[in-house]
Amino acid sequence: MDSRKVSIIGAGVVGSNIAYSLMLKNIADEIALIDVNEKLVYSEILDIKHGLGVLGETKIHVGSYDDIKDSNLIIITAGRNRKPHETRLDVLADNINIAKNIEENIKRCYKQGIVIVVSNPVDVITYQIYKVLELKRNLIFGTGCILDTSRFVFSIADYLNVGIKDVNGLVIGEHGDSQVCVWSQVYIKGMHIDEYCKLHNIKFNDTDKLIIEKNVVNMGVEIIANKGKTHYGISTCTAHIADAVLNNKSIEASVSTCLNGEYGLKDVSLSLPVVINKDGIKEFLHYNLSDEERIKLQISNDKITKYNSEYVKGVL
Repeated sequence: MDSRKVSIIGAGVVGSNIAYSLMLKNIADEIALIDVNEKLVYSEILDIKHGLGVLGETKIHVGSYDDIKDSNLIIITAGRNRKPHETRLDVLADNINIAKNIEENIKRCYKQGIVIVVSNPVDVITYQIYKVLELKRNLIFGTGCILDTSRFVFSIADYLNVGIKDVNGLVIGEHGDSQVCVWSQVYIKGMHIDEYCKLHNIKFNDTDKLIIEKNVVNMGVEIIANKGKTHYGISTCTAHIADAVLNNKSIEASVSTCLNGEYGLKDVSLSLPVVINKDGIKEFLHYNLSDEERIKLQISNDKITKYNSEYVKGVL
């Protein structure tokens, strides 16, 4: 097997937790942790290394942008965290400039590899970095709605008192307030959720769906209000994607990528279902969305396109 090297840009709580998640599952052979605060990086690495002898053999070290040259995977997490009652788009003014510095350094050093954007607002940042790096679009995407999809599935499972693995669900669009919970594609044990609930005499209507949708949208806000930040969920979701890329395991996920006609959308980065493997995005998956879901997806598109026009155009 070829060497599996990962460069993680940003050694804050999300970046360091991603490194730790990769180590726990032996997903990578080498991790370069990059941050302007090298003392922080050094301390995080020491903390992570103390478990390597027991749990894995991943090499982890203080990195620089030169590490990108031979990395198979480049993960961008740097940026300001949102505060309680802030949306992800509220951090855009700060994070767009941080992203500009990062993308300039990546462009200077890039020779290979898949680029994954975690930094928020992920849809706008992914769009900007894609435009600057000018890579093939299968090589760069954001974590997008993979976390929202996980929260959606967990919420449904809890609501119906079924196992997590019994639920198939999907969230698309913005990784934010205009995200679209795709009820037309929710299946419980292989049966559409409406049919499943009818068969088992479970009360489940549009009001119940709205409760779950609001829960999924507000979950991050609730976590931040109570503990100041979110990191475990996105870290494990990113590690799941990294495993697919580094170990060529094809997975289906709803991630943010620049669109070129899919579902009628162009020149915007939003989450849609795709297959991911060692080549990045292998293919887009096409589902028959309901008319209401298509309208909501268009609203999400219009919202993010507006922010792209206001912020991204000014830094390109």
